[in-house]
Amino acid sequence: QYFQTTGNAGGSWTVNNQSLDTEGYSFFGRVRLPFVSEKLSVFGRYDHFDQDSDNVIADNTAYDLYIGGLSYDVAKGNQILVDYETTNFDVNAGQKGKVPSLGNNLGDEHKIQVVYQLAF
Repeated sequence: QYFQTTGNAGGSWTVNNQSLDTEGYSFFGRVRLPFVSEKLSVFGRYDHFDQDSDNVIADNTAYDLYIGGLSYDVAKGNQILVDYETTNFDVNAGQKGKVPSLGNNLGDEHKIQVVYQLAF
């Protein structure tokens, strides 16, 4: 999936009354592991998001998100997921959902998550 935006619906993705242009792309994949269990899958996701693609605030305002893990189908639409997530921020990137900032130096973020997805 590839996308481009100008500003955001909340009107907060602006600097000096100028809407920031963004762009990004995302890939997701899931593969069942029938040789272990019909209910077990491995999955992965990669996102790249440039928070200021036209460099109004600065260059190097992107981040890359990586997620990988296992899911187990408990019942139809209900899953338990265990995954590892890491985000690598460029030097001027803002937190996810925030406008970039010069010299932010957020570094890398790491998470291990256990999630129960409930469908009804």
